[in-house]
Amino acid sequence: MTENPWREQLVYFVHRGLSDWQDLDQQIERHGLDQVLLGCRNGRDAWVISTYTRLRSRDYPVKLIDHFVPGALCIAHRDDIASAPGVWRSFNVAIRADRERTFISDLEVVQSPAVVDAPGVYYLPHWPQPALIPRDPERGDRFERLGFFGPRKNLAACFRTPEFAEQLQALGVELVIQEEREQWHDYSDIDAVIAVRDGLPYFLAGKPPAKLFNAWRAGCLAFVGSEPAFHHYRQSEDDFIHVINAEELLDRIRVIKETPGLYDRLRLRAEQLGATVDVQHIEDTWIAFLESTALSGYNDWCARSLWHRYIRSLLSHGYRLFRRFLRGNLYTRGYDVEGNPLGNRRTFKRRLALIADGFLSAWDRRQRARNP
Repeated sequence: MTENPWREQLVYFVHRGLSDWQDLDQQIERHGLDQVLLGCRNGRDAWVISTYTRLRSRDYPVKLIDHFVPGALCIAHRDDIASAPGVWRSFNVAIRADRERTFISDLEVVQSPAVVDAPGVYYLPHWPQPALIPRDPERGDRFERLGFFGPRKNLAACFRTPEFAEQLQALGVELVIQEEREQWHDYSDIDAVIAVRDGLPYFLAGKPPAKLFNAWRAGCLAFVGSEPAFHHYRQSEDDFIHVINAEELLDRIRVIKETPGLYDRLRLRAEQLGATVDVQHIEDTWIAFLESTALSGYNDWCARSLWHRYIRSLLSHGYRLFRRFLRGNLYTRGYDVEGNPLGNRRTFKRRLALIADGFLSAWDRRQRARNP
């Protein structure tokens, strides 16, 4: 088998808060990679540190640094690219995560297939929870604990009321909200998972399928909301149960409780699907993206003359800054970071910006349709 020549090209992962990971190699050697990745505290850690360490474990030529290298292929979280000076001197791959489009990167990675919204935007799955402890097999067909993993505020409001908790208890089920990050990997005493959040469709479209992946890998059936990333992976009715409010969830639980063998069937299906979203599969997806897309784009970028490369990059950077100015941020798009609508005033300036952004976004979609 012929070795891919691009395997020799060093790929830089940029993390501008690298001081928090100074002893990364020693920690991995002492505790193991999965245990170290439990220390990821935010989206930047979860994407940049996880991807760098996973690819390095596959002997891929990667390096972790705290700055952008002129003339090099650099991969970074959207926030680091948006705030760093001189990024146009590098060929950059931005990880959008839970943010708006960067507009100032050469390529962009998104965490939901529903927001592949322009040329140069690619969907790559979010990494599953490291060091995950699956549901204890000794629990058998018990359906007594419904788990939510994450801050309480991220669970849809209708599931946080005392009335809902009482109705759930009447069915013999306890709602367990695991807010502490240190507990997000432990599903040993959880029988089912709920992953339903509030928010406008635009907000929900950008959310990853990570909670569903984790439920599958833990061997737990999942009750999920309307986030498109969940439904992208649905192959059969047994893959997960879609609910939009407390009444629907209570009805579904009641049916499962009253139908012999149904819980076991759903749980076994989750276990089967868990094997399809393992770490190696996502590593392979990243390597394929780097070798077929990122390094190819970087190679074309390098083939241009230095003068042409930097002039074009500078002009593109200016256009992208203009697009970012038009788009604004989450707060000017009519919702907050939890997806709740905001009462923004529609000033003339904002209306004009939204019209211009809408026109340019339509042009983006046409370009992507011509070059899928």
